[in-house]
Amino acid sequence: MGCDIHICTEINKSVNKNDIWVNSDDWKYNPYYEIGNTDGEQKYKLKSIYRNRNYNLFAMLAGVRNYSNITPIAEPRGIPHDVHHITKQEYDKWGLDAHTPSWFTLEEIKQAKIDIPTTAYSGMVSADGLKAIENGDMPDTWCQGTTNPDCTYVEWAHRNTQFDELIEQLELIKRDAFWVYGDEEDTTLDSKVRIVFWFDN
Repeated sequence: MGCDIHICTEINKSVNKNDIWVNSDDWKYNPYYEIGNTDGEQKYKLKSIYRNRNYNLFAMLAGVRNYSNITPIAEPRGIPHDVHHITKQEYDKWGLDAHTPSWFTLEEIKQAKIDIPTTAYSGMVSADGLKAIENGDMPDTWCQGTTNPDCTYVEWAHRNTQFDELIEQLELIKRDAFWVYGDEEDTTLDSKVRIVFWFDN
């Protein structure tokens, strides 16, 4: 059974002179929702910033599906105590299916990309895949087990690109939320943007 990640985004804003975390996700109207429905359809559905199934990223974030013995950024932290109620509501919706919740700021994710310059991989690869690895590239495909005699088990490391999409999306949220434009860069704001996430199998 596969494993998926669910990510909500939050920004830390001053609201009525109090700094609080506020959900900053995009939500899309659900055309299947009807007032008084009893089939569980929500009026709005989360448009997540990340929808891929990347087990190496899952392993780095929380040690989930960690097939390459990757050291996570930190042990899972749970849902933050100051989580916004909309984020908490989305998490609660998953009930017992939700597991390994945690959170990181944009600042922490950027630092992790520096601290973890390469990602460890392992698996059965074809002759073409071996050539790609030898040339410093990634093989097109690999798997953890096969009866194909033309495949070889190999372990290799490659430049870490796991965080790139998350960082790119969070930078857009930061720019929009805090009016950062053009080539301006204010890394102090990186601690005011975070992801809250969990998994389901």
